[in-house]
Amino acid sequence: MDADLKPYDRMKDSGVEWLGDVPAHWDVSQVKRYYAIQLGKMLQPLPRVPQDVWVRYLKARNVQWFGLDTKDVDSMYASADEICRYGVRSGDLLICEGGEGGRCALATGIQDVEPCIIQNALHRVRPCYRQGGPVGVNGYLRFVLSAVSCSGWFDALNDKATIAHFTAEKFGALLVPVSPLPEQTAIARFLDHATDRIDRCIQTKEKLIALLEEQQQVVVHDAVTGRIDIRTGKPYPEYKPSGIGQLREVPAHWEECRLKQICRLVYGDSLADDSRIAGETPVYGSNGIVGKHDKANTVAPCIVVGRKGSFGKVNYCSEPAFAIDTTFFVDARSSNANIRWLYYLLRSLRLDAITKDSAVPGLHREDAYQAFSPLPVLEEQAAIASYLDEATAKIHKAIDRKNKEIELLREYRARLIADVVTGKLDVQQVAIAG
Repeated sequence: MDADLKPYDRMKDSGVEWLGDVPAHWDVSQVKRYYAIQLGKMLQPLPRVPQDVWVRYLKARNVQWFGLDTKDVDSMYASADEICRYGVRSGDLLICEGGEGGRCALATGIQDVEPCIIQNALHRVRPCYRQGGPVGVNGYLRFVLSAVSCSGWFDALNDKATIAHFTAEKFGALLVPVSPLPEQTAIARFLDHATDRIDRCIQTKEKLIALLEEQQQVVVHDAVTGRIDIRTGKPYPEYKPSGIGQLREVPAHWEECRLKQICRLVYGDSLADDSRIAGETPVYGSNGIVGKHDKANTVAPCIVVGRKGSFGKVNYCSEPAFAIDTTFFVDARSSNANIRWLYYLLRSLRLDAITKDSAVPGLHREDAYQAFSPLPVLEEQAAIASYLDEATAKIHKAIDRKNKEIELLREYRARLIADVVTGKLDVQQVAIAG
């Protein structure tokens, strides 16, 4: 994409660490000289005076890089003056003050006929006007802030000792490259088009990953429920009616049992925070490995199942692991269960759907024990496990390859944005031609 782009003829030292050299005719200036910055309103859940009205407001989680998420927009009370002062209209640039300070998005999808304001976790930015016209372009500044973020400069600016804050003072004093107004427009237009193409390519690969993950679930489910005979790739010759939920039938020679007849779920232990980083034994939480510990309470190999947080998330551990209090570890009864087959079975049972509505929601052992399962003989379990090891490894390889391609595309997008907004590449002719 950047094969036709060339550097500017004359460059100069910007004097800014993250910026480097810029075109000789560009300026380097503080944001506040070209843009008006307005911090949002503090949350007001109740009216202060009868004239206050109920109005929508945007918060930090609504602002994602290069996109405004308006699916979940809350409301608060505000006065008519506050609606004017903190109001949002299409084309405004919204920037996070807290959390990931500096993350920004253009306001799109906001209906000007229905008032919307910003909470005090956001800045609203509009170009300053001089001699009857704007001196900045929000679309250009959006890409500049993306480059600042990728450079790590926001981390240096924001205090991360407690909560990172990208205050109005820090924002206003931030030194950024300022090209002539027509050039800013050309840069924003070029990068809008280029990043849109890259993002569409990323979305296509993400959809393919979702299809591969769905295919993997189907392969596992069909094998462990007996819908296919893994030796032939076809259904078994004979089936019998099943009493297992929505599973209508199972191979005629398979048994049916409850989960409690196959394995035992053992509660994980509580750990002090400082103990999770000691030793060499993996510590499993409901989302996977979270640290190390110097004592194991399982044998290898083992299965760990989330019971709080990520209900029913199943992890296979090939070495001794310490399951913490948000998990169960699975003690397989070797007389009737191959541990790899059991791992695939637990994945297919969708234990995340077996949750109890209580003060502490999660996966409860007695509920999980009642889950029904088809049970082949040990030799067939081992054959199914070997088949699924090979089949899922191929799918995992394809998913990893697509994830790597997505990572490279994101790196390319970040590099392209940085090179263009810092003046390393001249896009004016390409933007005009486009």
